[in-house]
Amino acid sequence: MRAGNLRKPLDVKQDEIFSPAKINIILKILGKRDDGYHEIQSVMQTIALGDFIRVRITAAGRVITGNRSDIPTDRSNLAWQAAEAFENATGIRSGWEINIRKNIPVAAGLGGGSSNAAAVLSALNRMHGDPVKASELHRIAAGLGSDVPFFLFGGTALAEGRGEIITELESPGIIDIVLINPGFPVSTRRIYGALGDLTSHPGIPNIRHAFSRNSGWSGPVFTIMDNDLEPAVIREFPVIGTIRDWLQENGADKAMVSGSGGTVFGLFTKGDSAWETAEKAKRLFAWSTLSRTRAETERL
Repeated sequence: MRAGNLRKPLDVKQDEIFSPAKINIILKILGKRDDGYHEIQSVMQTIALGDFIRVRITAAGRVITGNRSDIPTDRSNLAWQAAEAFENATGIRSGWEINIRKNIPVAAGLGGGSSNAAAVLSALNRMHGDPVKASELHRIAAGLGSDVPFFLFGGTALAEGRGEIITELESPGIIDIVLINPGFPVSTRRIYGALGDLTSHPGIPNIRHAFSRNSGWSGPVFTIMDNDLEPAVIREFPVIGTIRDWLQENGADKAMVSGSGGTVFGLFTKGDSAWETAEKAKRLFAWSTLSRTRAETERL
């Protein structure tokens, strides 16, 4: 994580970090792997919406607290698993307290849990004087979940393999985004199960060219934007298709389901149209917000 370059003295016992959400600009499912995962090709982009994580080193004990009742406070939370994985990798057994101020909807295709895990890994490593090298931190992140390695980088990046192979891409720049969630969680397992039989196929060959320097949010990017999971998401939850169509009809240059859903994002290049659409969305949908792309993961 770029933020990890900003080191703190070893005696610092508390750190705070911004934990951004992501959208999937591209998500291609290339086939089923022998290990049970799916081979993917995805361009992910961090955005300004995010959670705030405070990590405190204590003499003993493990505690997770949060600002919402739907935040798990036990080992089922990826943030807990990240702290445990750091302990196992380093042999450091100090206690910790993790507080999560959550703004990202849960099970929404925005990577909130994965982002939290990456934030905790980065914070603990920094607070203990960087005992884990970047390559090892990446390996630990990959063991926690397919999206976690991406959040060690942030910005715009291509994820391949099952998500653990990360190539940083040139950012197309800042663009306004309207995000709408239907108000219920969507199970990633359910959506992958709804895909049916997959025929392996090659990915998009011109991704790096489309995201070349100064490409901007324009034709080359919009043309290749695609999410192979979107048809399955909309079949399972037709209201999500209605949301996507509504965004397109209300000024979005491109609207698409993020990840396995159920959040839909719309990209806006024209003036105040994003703000106007976001105001309308507040009156019509269970959850919505105006955001924008984020060039890289930044610390508080």
